[in-house]
Amino acid sequence: MLKPVYLYQHGIEPIVYTVANETAVTVDNLPAGVNWAQSGNKITISGTPTYQVHFIIKSLQQAIVSVSDSR
Repeated sequence: MLKPVYLYQHGIEPIVYTVANETAVTVDNLPAGVNWAQSGNKITISGTPTYQVHFIIKSLQQAIVSVSDSR
């Protein structure tokens, strides 16, 4: 577990990951209203969840990030 997030209708503080190179990245299961972007070797997750949710962001491998509802 890298970062628990407990927010609703408030923008999350951007979460930035650095990968070793500019490899293809997969980010899945983000709550509605939360997005991700890749720029070079940086991955940024940001936005405003549209419903109340407690989600956990985990790094499964170097270039895969998974988000799950932890309720």
